Amino acid sequence: MSALWVNINRNGALGNRLFSRAHVYAAAREFGAVVADWGLGDYKRLFPALPAGQLASYPLTANGVVPELPDRWWLNEGTLGFLRRARPRRTGRHGPIWSCYWGGADPDTMALDGPAFAKFAAGRELLFLDGYKLRCPQWVRKHAHEIRRIFALPRALTQKWATLQAQWHRQWPTTVAVHMRGTDFRKAQGGRYYLSPGEYAALLRSAPQIDPRNTLFVLFSDERFQSDDAYAALEVAFAGLDFVFMRGDLADDLAGIASCDRIVGPMTSTYSRWAAFADDKPWAGVSRAMIGQDVSLEFRADLVPWGDRAATPAPDAQEELDKA
Repeated sequence: MSALWVNINRNGALGNRLFSRAHVYAAAREFGAVVADWGLGDYKRLFPALPAGQLASYPLTANGVVPELPDRWWLNEGTLGFLRRARPRRTGRHGPIWSCYWGGADPDTMALDGPAFAKFAAGRELLFLDGYKLRCPQWVRKHAHEIRRIFALPRALTQKWATLQAQWHRQWPTTVAVHMRGTDFRKAQGGRYYLSPGEYAALLRSAPQIDPRNTLFVLFSDERFQSDDAYAALEVAFAGLDFVFMRGDLADDLAGIASCDRIVGPMTSTYSRWAAFADDKPWAGVSRAMIGQDVSLEFRADLVPWGDRAATPAPDAQEELDKA
C-alpha cells in the first residue's frame, strides 16, 4: 500500500489550518502517500468532500475519490490526541516525526519539496507530520484544482452566495469583499495589520482601481457590531459608499468573501487569502503603513497559499495569529 502520513498539526484556526493542508496535500500527491489528518478534525465538518466516519483523508485517488484509511487500531482521536500532546517541541526529525515547531523553524529548511524531507520520507511506510510551516508552493500551484475540490465548502453555501451576487450585479458591475479583521489583530504584531472601519473606507475611497459609483462593498468582520451604536458608527465610516454588512459564521463568511469579484483584507490574514485562492479571485492586502499615504491597492491574481513571504507572519507574532 501507499506510505501513510499522519498529520497531527492542529495549530491556528481555519485560515492557517487550510494554508498548511494545501502544502501537505500537494506533497502527498507528489510522493504517492495517503494522509490521515487528525489535525483537521474540528473543521472536517465544513468540507463535504472529506470522508464521514473516519479521519480526514486525502489526496484524491486517480479516480477522483477520497482514499480509505487502513484499518489500524491507533488511527483514532484518543491515541493521536495523546501523541499530539506528547510531541517534541523542537524543529527537526524525531524518530518518525517531521516536526516544524512554530517558534524556531525556518520554512525553507523544513520544506516538503526539499532534499531533507525527501531523504526522511524515503522508504518509510509511516511518518508523522507536525507543524504548519511545511511548504511546497510550486506543488500547490500544480495541484491547485484538486486542493480546491477537496476543501470546497457546501454547495448550499456557495449557491446562496451565487444567487446574492447575481442580484447585486444587476445594479453594481463589481462587488468587493472587505475582510475587516479585528479582535486579535488589534494587538498582534503591534497592531500593524489592524484597521478601523473608517480606515478601511478611506483606503477604498482613494484606491484608483476601484470605481465607487459601480461597486458594492460587501463587509465581513469577526467583530459583530451588535449594538445599534456600533452599527451606526459603521454606517458613518462607509457613508457615501454602497455597502452591505454580512454577519455569518466562519464557513458562511468564507464562502461570501470568495464569491466577490475582488477581495481586500489584512496583509497577513490567511483567512481572506484562502478565500481568494479557493475561488481564484484577485486579492489586495492592507496594513497600517498604508494609512494616509498615496498608496494604491495592489490586487494580485493567481495566489498560492504561502507562495511568498507576504503571507508569513513574523515569528514574534505567530502565537497571536495562531488564534485566528
